[in-house]
Amino acid sequence: IAYEKRTTRFKIIPVCHELITIDPLFDGRFIPVSYGDIHGKDVVVLDSKEGIYDKWLTCEQAMNHPAWRAVVGDDEDGRKLLQVYSRIVFDHTLGDRGMGFYVFQQPKHDELRAFFVYECYGSSSCGTFGFRNSGSFLQVSRWRTLEERGRLSLCGTAGELSLIKEEGTLTLTKE
Repeated sequence: IAYEKRTTRFKIIPVCHELITIDPLFDGRFIPVSYGDIHGKDVVVLDSKEGIYDKWLTCEQAMNHPAWRAVVGDDEDGRKLLQVYSRIVFDHTLGDRGMGFYVFQQPKHDELRAFFVYECYGSSSCGTFGFRNSGSFLQVSRWRTLEERGRLSLCGTAGELSLIKEEGTLTLTKE
């Protein structure tokens, strides 16, 4: 997720070369970027003033949230993946809210941060952590179909739920 300095605007970048090729020893909180130079056919521009951000959502709100849909891909496969993931989260929470989409507000610099899913039980947090927190990347590359994705794993912190996709079947496992 790229953030524009001193604004509430951000961009979701499904295939981000800077993150895919990041040095394994990188230990900063973010990568400095020029927000205006980030563009592409799959890049989605959003503004956290225009929607529900930084608080938990209902399942219906999460399914229709523009940022969540941008992250998983706003196509049939992405919507299926979001439906399965939201079902996992909401079936294992103690209430009717979860999957909040948390973003930075008015950062001091243009910056690039990794998208993380954090705490599958209750609150799935996104794009606010540095690179050393205990979340997991939801997606580090973009595929066109589920078949091209091969093995896909969604998980929160270590030892929580995983969603594995192999050979056209989605399977939920508890690690």
